[in-house]
Amino acid sequence: MNITIRKKIFSVLAVSFLATSAFSVEWGGLLDNDSTVKGNKFSKDALVFDQKDTASLWIRAPFNDEGSSYFTAEGTYQFEKNFPFDSEAPSEDATNYIDLDLFKFVFAKEIGDSKITTSVGRFFVSDLSSAVYTQNSDGVLFSYEGLLNFSVYGGYTGLLNGNMVSIMGPESFVVDSEKNYDFADKYIVGIGNVVFRNVFANQDLSAEFMGTFRLADESYNRMYGTLSLAGPLPSGLYYGVSSTVGFVKFDAEDMKIGNLSKLYLSYYSDFKSASITLNGTYASGKQGPFDPFKGFTKSTAVNSLNEEDYSSLVLGGLTATIKPVYNLLVTCSFDFANFFEVEGFAESHKGIQYKIGANWQLFSDVLLGLNFGQYHDFDIEEENKVSAQLKAVITF
Repeated sequence: MNITIRKKIFSVLAVSFLATSAFSVEWGGLLDNDSTVKGNKFSKDALVFDQKDTASLWIRAPFNDEGSSYFTAEGTYQFEKNFPFDSEAPSEDATNYIDLDLFKFVFAKEIGDSKITTSVGRFFVSDLSSAVYTQNSDGVLFSYEGLLNFSVYGGYTGLLNGNMVSIMGPESFVVDSEKNYDFADKYIVGIGNVVFRNVFANQDLSAEFMGTFRLADESYNRMYGTLSLAGPLPSGLYYGVSSTVGFVKFDAEDMKIGNLSKLYLSYYSDFKSASITLNGTYASGKQGPFDPFKGFTKSTAVNSLNEEDYSSLVLGGLTATIKPVYNLLVTCSFDFANFFEVEGFAESHKGIQYKIGANWQLFSDVLLGLNFGQYHDFDIEEENKVSAQLKAVITF
């Protein structure tokens, strides 16, 4: 099929789509201003002012009266520049990125008490642990909801903007940060997930397998198997526990096995919508049969200056939220982190981090946010970080 024929087919489809759904198309946008002061310590020569501005436009068009089948898309422009407080320090160039964050067709059909949904296009996908694969990709998701839930996903990362997604891959692949849009590394992604609902006492048991396979001469293949159990406990408590075993094969190296285990215990109160959550995370280092755990999408476990990811780590902490008034949400968190000593991987060190924040929904379409946080390392001063963030979001 030549290019001319493909263009004609696309034009016919586009016109047909607009003609049948233009009367019910919804659209909107978002303006996001993120102003952050951050650095290694409270010192003029250690702080920078990070200015990030984002503008997004979205569209949604239903295919049926219920709105369960639809098309939706979103495009984003992002500007970012760092300004050192020290006038003699070198200043980084500004970055300007564009991205198609979302481009998805959804087709849903209810059959009795069950529901079948097929999603096609570019959209966000997360693994069961929410710490291994958390990013957009282009692909197809088939899901079934009934007495048990299961889903199958197949995707590709090579058409994404590599400046807008952080894939942990080989050092030989480098994205050009000076380009507005530079293609990400090429991986085929496959995910299969099943949820056994209410296996006992309203507890849900989930199992998932995921594989990511690099399409390059220098291979970097990763596979993950995850089990999760979650549900309510007496006295208004909720819990969740998961364990992920990762298998990593980099080029000609031997396969390495790592483990990521997470748990949380939450309590929700009717008083001012308050909640409190205890959480713990273990990401293997070089211990027993395990090697350092390696995820796929960079996911920050500790907000240090180097933004450590989930590897060679034990992390435990507490998070609390409350709404003093209906449109103000206040959050605070405290964590203790212990990084293992792994030869050739990381230096052993311990640290604490805390964060205090408030989000004020000034109007239905205006949100103001203020956050302050600090990470203090007991062993490596270069890991220390302080940050203060002012955020404003306008939707229309």
